[in-house]
Amino acid sequence: MPAMFSTSRSARRWAALTVLQQMIGFLQMSTMLMSFLITLAMCFSFFLTLTWDMIFSEEIFKELIFWLYGHWEDPCDQPIGHLQQCFWIVFWIKVFILVSYAKYEEERPLDHRSLSVRLFQYLLKPLAVAFEVCWPTVTFISLRKTNAEGCSKILRQTGWLLLAPYFLEVFVALFSMLWPGLKRLLPKPDTDLAREFRDVQFVAEVGRSVTTCSICLGDFAGDQRIVRPCRSDMHVFHRLCLSNWLRVSQSCPLCREELRVKHRDTEVS
Repeated sequence: MPAMFSTSRSARRWAALTVLQQMIGFLQMSTMLMSFLITLAMCFSFFLTLTWDMIFSEEIFKELIFWLYGHWEDPCDQPIGHLQQCFWIVFWIKVFILVSYAKYEEERPLDHRSLSVRLFQYLLKPLAVAFEVCWPTVTFISLRKTNAEGCSKILRQTGWLLLAPYFLEVFVALFSMLWPGLKRLLPKPDTDLAREFRDVQFVAEVGRSVTTCSICLGDFAGDQRIVRPCRSDMHVFHRLCLSNWLRVSQSCPLCREELRVKHRDTEVS
């Protein structure tokens, strides 16, 4: 019994470490992906507003810039303005580092022992992951604690806008973690393609080569369910063997023909 409990604890510990490793990897990936998506959204927004200003002679672009960056000093009972300043400073630093790192990889072979690579891997990445966790948490708490009377409306709007990508990130992380369990609850479609092929009759004759199933290498018998799924008369299999094979690949095990068409009854010798 103690050995069993020790094995169970080791399995739980290993599962917890695996989940933790997956979460850290997801945060590292989202750190780079988030910077790219925000930059893309900003460029798209700036392009639309500049185009609108050129066509209709308005100043939507200036209003957008002021809406994003011009209200940090608005009165607020929570440090939302300072949090937004911190976000944009760290954001542009991350963009600069990622662009510089990508350019460095293109110009010279990547040496994992170099100081710059070690600095990026063991210092900058952990700091970026810590920021991805701490900043949205503190900002969310600050926005929840403030109200319309204690904080500027535009400051609160821009705060929730900057939090929107992190809500999406949390949703994707939770969905990826829960999907294996949710997938088991979904109704499974009938994917047993072997049912689409009719049984054929096995007739044993001397001198004929088709006497064994090519999947299990077992001999055919007269009372067994045998199917010929493709056009070749020589490709015949046990129905159960073919059913198991089709769970991996929906093609003939011998000629790789895609199995989509029912074949008529025939005798197999």
